[in-house]
Parts: sequence; C-alpha cells; structure tokens
Amino acid sequence: MAGYVMDNVSAEEIAKLIGDVLGIPAAEEFYTKTEAPYAAVLTPAARVSAPDMGRYYARTQRYRIELYTKTKADTLRERFKDLIYSTIPAGEFDEEEVSYSSDRLYLTAIEFEIME
Repeated sequence: MAGYVMDNVSAEEIAKLIGDVLGIPAAEEFYTKTEAPYAAVLTPAARVSAPDMGRYYARTQRYRIELYTKTKADTLRERFKDLIYSTIPAGEFDEEEVSYSSDRLYLTAIEFEIME
C-alpha cells in the first residue's frame, strides 16, 4: 500500500481498507464481534459551517476509527496507525489510547476531519 492515498474517503472504504490490508474484521459504526482484534469506523452526521458570515461554506465530515486489540504490545497497533496516516488525506489527526481492564481490551483511536 506504499504511496496509496484514498481519493474518496468514506466509512465503508476505510473499513474495507482495514480488512484488506490488516486482515482483521472492520465495520462501519459499531462492530458486533467481541473477540479482538477488530476495528470500527464511526462517523457522526456531516456538519456544515459558515465561518465567514455566510460567504464561504465548508462541509466537513469527522471520522473516528477505533482498533481494539488484546494487548498494548500488539504490533497491529503500529501497522494500523501507519496505514491510516499514510492513506487518509487529512491535515490533522487526533490519537487516543485507552486500556479497558474489565473487558481486557486495548483501544487505539484516531480521529480526523475531511473537507468535502
């Protein structure tokens, strides 16, 4: 996938990319699978903003991609981050990492916005 950049970013295409490249289950919205590793691509409704008194309208879509693994040391986490950062044409990314001891899962989440 070196050098590949997504032209049309969508939750469906991101889920397909994760499944094809990383070989793990991925779904739009919440995934029903409980056995890690798996990924979910979350998208709230597209937002329309008018920052310059109505003269310029920008439509942005915010995405959150969550990867659940069994351990923090899972090498899949780094491959996941490399894949997203190298293929999604977003200017800025926010990253979050959380350990859920009750579920014994480790979450790596990446959020970004795409201007449509």
